[in-house]
Amino acid sequence: MQEKKTEDNIENNKDRRRRRSRRSSKKKKKKKKKKKKKKKKKKKKKKKKKKRVSGQTGRKRKINACKQIYRLMTMKKVVS
Repeated sequence: MQEKKTEDNIENNKDRRRRRSRRSSKKKKKKKKKKKKKKKKKKKKKKKKKKRVSGQTGRKRKINACKQIYRLMTMKKVVS
């Protein structure tokens, strides 16, 4: 009687182990199925367009710069 009981018990234990291992593997699989975080796309900076300058205004600027330099030079002479 007791021998039969132990045999049944052993069988039951084997089944239990099988069930448990199955469960744990399922849990592991579920853990693997975590959602991946999406990478944020970097926004590209827009380049500012340079305003096209007509030749005349460019020449004016150059002349003004020359005048300024000349003024500075003459002032230094006066100070020293």
